[in-house]
Amino acid sequence: PSSLLPPAANDTGKDLRVLRFMPQGAVPLAPELSVTFSQPMVAVTSQSDAAANVPVKLTPTPKGKWRWIGTRTILFDPDIRFPQATTYTVEVPAGTKSATGGTLKDAVKFTFETPPMRVISSYPSSGDPQRRDAPAFIEFDQKIDPKALLPKLKVKAGNCRVVPSQVK
Repeated sequence: PSSLLPPAANDTGKDLRVLRFMPQGAVPLAPELSVTFSQPMVAVTSQSDAAANVPVKLTPTPKGKWRWIGTRTILFDPDIRFPQATTYTVEVPAGTKSATGGTLKDAVKFTFETPPMRVISSYPSSGDPQRRDAPAFIEFDQKIDPKALLPKLKVKAGNCRVVPSQVK
């Protein structure tokens, strides 16, 4: 690992601050997470050396990698994108130190959430009578676990509830 420190910043000796972060709140799609600090957080070095310094806690944490863009902005790149139908909590703890000695006085915490699944289409889509052996189809706007969804499906035949028995 490199022992070179980044050049002195204009705010050397001042408190560390989180200048900006994204995403925040309800978002339709979250391709990455970024947090930008007021002071350099890592030395100018290789990405593998810098990526070992992650001052941000992400809960839950999907598969992916942290990487620095310069010395002040850290990104989390999920392997694909942030999974849908999830609320994420991001925290930079109080006491986090910059590479130039600045300290974050108060924790910075924010959340973002990706949308729940929606039905795009289904068959049969009308309330018209169907044969008892007619196949049914539901298309969602994101990947789902069919076995987790099966117990939540409600199928009625007249006033009787039918238990779906097969997922393909």
